Amino acid sequence: MKALWLDELPAAFAKAHQLGNVVEITLSQVVASYVFYLFFVHWQETSDKRIVAPYVVKHATRVYGDCIAQLAEINRVSGHQLDFDNASEAEVKAAFAAVSMSSPPNMVIDHKLTRATWFQYFWNQQTRTNESINRLMQMGRLISADLAKRLVDVNDCSFFNSMPFLLTVEKFRNPTLESWAGIFFEYLEACRRVKEWVESHR
Repeated sequence: MKALWLDELPAAFAKAHQLGNVVEITLSQVVASYVFYLFFVHWQETSDKRIVAPYVVKHATRVYGDCIAQLAEINRVSGHQLDFDNASEAEVKAAFAAVSMSSPPNMVIDHKLTRATWFQYFWNQQTRTNESINRLMQMGRLISADLAKRLVDVNDCSFFNSMPFLLTVEKFRNPTLESWAGIFFEYLEACRRVKEWVESHR
């Protein structure tokens, strides 16, 4: 456009033509830089995200899968039928109230087949979940900010944060798991949001 039209117009002031050439060169460099980014940087990043997508989905699925496994164990001991997608906080509380602290989960912690306590069991599941979250977060820009936020919500939930302390308590006055139903439900809801992301990216 400049060559066909603007160059034919008389200069509005001295050295206007030289200034126009400087502006033209500057704009050309900006456009060239954007085109380079678009076709080489952005395209490569988008391509890389497509390549790693199955890996991301696999580990994101493991994050909420660990929560489903814990619900299954609670169901086994309590006799309740908590559904990952639909269980309400009241239903979780009722199931946790039906789990005696003296009724251990189906997990052993040594070669003598010593049964784990409930908090050892929850800690083991949390460790598995943290490993999956860490693998995903180490991917940096290859995972979306939306997924990263959902993973952080799981990692930072009160249920996870309370576990290191609970592991140090030798004896509880609580006869059941009911006191921890509320923070478990918070964790459950965070895992549901991870599942929502996975379902929309399969």
